[in-house]
Amino acid sequence: MGKDRQPDAGLLKMRNRQAGLSIVEIMIAMTLGLILLTAVGGFYVAQHRNQRELSNQFAQIENGRYAMDVLTKYLENAGYYGNYVYMDDFPNASATLPSACETDAQYMYSTSTGTNALAFAVQGATSATMSATFPCIPGANLYSDNDAFLVREVDPTPVASSTLVARNVYLQAVARLKDPVITTGNKVASFTLTNLDGSAGEIRRYPPRIFYIGRCLDASAGTCSTGSDIPTLRMLELGDTGAATDFTDSPMVEGIERMVIEYGLDLKGSNHSYVDASGVTHVVQYDGAPDSYSRSLTTTDQWARVVALRITLLARAGRITAGYSDTRSYTLASGVSYTPSGTAANYKRKLFRKTVYLINVGSRRR
Repeated sequence: MGKDRQPDAGLLKMRNRQAGLSIVEIMIAMTLGLILLTAVGGFYVAQHRNQRELSNQFAQIENGRYAMDVLTKYLENAGYYGNYVYMDDFPNASATLPSACETDAQYMYSTSTGTNALAFAVQGATSATMSATFPCIPGANLYSDNDAFLVREVDPTPVASSTLVARNVYLQAVARLKDPVITTGNKVASFTLTNLDGSAGEIRRYPPRIFYIGRCLDASAGTCSTGSDIPTLRMLELGDTGAATDFTDSPMVEGIERMVIEYGLDLKGSNHSYVDASGVTHVVQYDGAPDSYSRSLTTTDQWARVVALRITLLARAGRITAGYSDTRSYTLASGVSYTPSGTAANYKRKLFRKTVYLINVGSRRR
């Protein structure tokens, strides 16, 4: 046999050259990889930013809708007092408005000046009259340039006398008697009203509620907790605080920056009655529908005529939108406008409007 054939030297040299990548080829590959990675990373960041912004706007819209639903729920029940039907729809024009922050149950029907407090299903205030009308609202947490209003009503579900909470306020009424009983749960012996068949009159919790805009989601003694400095729809509710009958302040919906209320008045008629040519006095019949709207009511008679509320809310996003500046001027209601400035202009906003009819009040006027 012959000797093994030796490989060609040129072929060996070519194979050696193809055994790996040169430093130039590696650098080119790395550069292309970095470009691709940068593009993918940029796409991911952009998608994440867009998703976050969409979530921010969805939350803003949902908060505005939910806030309107909350207010609607309570207002549609305003003026409901169970079996109490002897409503003084038109208190004397010289009567004094009941205190919106009353905590003494003995004055929640007939006030210290003799006014029927139950005749006023709602009372409200603008920022100019806030401290005088609602001294129970914590001023340190009050968001300026907003309205607030009180709703009087009882809870729809009757409660057993054996389950009354000591410092909660309750109302008992029967259709056959004019005057209801309003007192706290620790005075259960006072609930003695009976129906014609001798059964006990229904007892319902009576928690007046005040709605206002606070500057914080969480606040203690008027100081915003860290990270909670966001305008919030809040509610003061009268009840048992554990030590007294007083208002408890609770956040309802965050991101509600402005609230303006216009009150619809049933104004048909003149002085509630008229005398015809024969000298006969006729009572004017009201239709229970609003004839005009006003933001600032000044008399007892006007508040007794409120049959609807026109609500305007301005909802603000929970987070700043990078690179965004809100240059719009928002027209709210009754000539009230708001133009964001400074850091506040970096948030997106949306207006919500709704008219809510006071069903229980309006139906009594028909």
